[in-house]
Amino acid sequence: MGSYASVSGSRPGDAVDVRCIEREREALLEFKQGLIDEGGLLSSWGDVDHQKECCEWHGVVCSETTRHVIGLNLPFGELHGNVSQALLELQHLNHLDLSYNDFDGKEIPGFIASFPELQHLYLAYCGFSGIIPHQLGNMTNLRTLDLSWNRLEGGIPTSLANLSSLHYLNLSHNQITGLMPELRLIALRELHLSHNFLQGVVSEAHFSNLHSLKLLHLSYNSLVFNFSTTTNNWVPPFQLDVKLRVIYHISVWLVPVYQVKCRSGCGICLLDFNT
Repeated sequence: MGSYASVSGSRPGDAVDVRCIEREREALLEFKQGLIDEGGLLSSWGDVDHQKECCEWHGVVCSETTRHVIGLNLPFGELHGNVSQALLELQHLNHLDLSYNDFDGKEIPGFIASFPELQHLYLAYCGFSGIIPHQLGNMTNLRTLDLSWNRLEGGIPTSLANLSSLHYLNLSHNQITGLMPELRLIALRELHLSHNFLQGVVSEAHFSNLHSLKLLHLSYNSLVFNFSTTTNNWVPPFQLDVKLRVIYHISVWLVPVYQVKCRSGCGICLLDFNT
């Protein structure tokens, strides 16, 4: 990944080298046209001081070496409207954060999975509805995926099991239904699925490949835990971080209380089942 360009102000008439790539500047302006910017978050985009230099625009991060736009950070912006497909011109985008805006119940556009270098995607609190696009499973470089606090429905796409580089997955506080899939994400460190409508049986197979897991949150679903062990002392393949360890109460339809042991050095952790 290229290094970030420093952002510094310039005055009209100053002789400055324009880092911004023209076709990417035009794409950003087209993206802006599809939005209602009540808070003025994008007021610097195309203004007289930085009309040509999109690398100086608020929330835009450019690479110092390639000059391509590699980051778009626009959280808490009171933005409404449409996420324009013009963003596809930003093929070197590494980080996209549109969280805490309101896209008025629209669906997450499937084209958002078409950024080949994207590693971090934040769409929390965006007012999105509909299903989780299965195309997200094509983003094999993705490390962070946060779709929490939306109105997403349907099941968790099995294609998400393809996200082999994923470290953080947060689908909590939605209206997701169906079974909890066996994701088998060996790099996953945090899994947040709480406050949904997931149901069905969860067994040790769901956790068999989660070797890197440090934090697990499954509360407020309707899950039945069934570990096929005669001793009730299943040893998972991961070790939770002691600093992050929390006892979560999984709502309704649980097996009787027993302890789930972590690997050596962690003691009793992860799940405390309540009937």
